[in-house]
Amino acid sequence: MNERQRSTYTLRLDDELKSWLAERAKKNDRSMNAEVVSLLRYARSFEEAKELKAA
Repeated sequence: MNERQRSTYTLRLDDELKSWLAERAKKNDRSMNAEVVSLLRYARSFEEAKELKAA
């Protein structure tokens, strides 16, 4: 089995955003970290698709 390299990053959130993230993670049956990764991947794919349209 291939293990992917992972980096550690400390993320500071205000209380309101942290609560929103925690609720969203619970709703999606994910950890908060998995929710952040999912949101970042979604944002990246959205941005890449937008760039392709502009090209």
